[in-house]
Amino acid sequence: MKNKTPSFVVSVFQEDGAWIAVNDDLPIATEAPSYSELLERVWEIAPEIAVLNGWVSDPHKLRLRSSSFPQISRNATLPTPF
Repeated sequence: MKNKTPSFVVSVFQEDGAWIAVNDDLPIATEAPSYSELLERVWEIAPEIAVLNGWVSDPHKLRLRSSSFPQISRNATLPTPF
């Protein structure tokens, strides 16, 4: 298990009508038809992957950031990234 709580930068972009999120360190790659659905999907899979890969023992301590926003919160209402 890693010693400090990690913070991962997730690359988020839109391609061919789909929103895509990628991080090679966790690793995750997922897509959804909307930005809000993409955030839901990321928070659905990232905590489990972080635990399985030894990044965190408590999935609630996982921190995600994107180039569009400083932190991707599980409960935040975020503006559209345009």
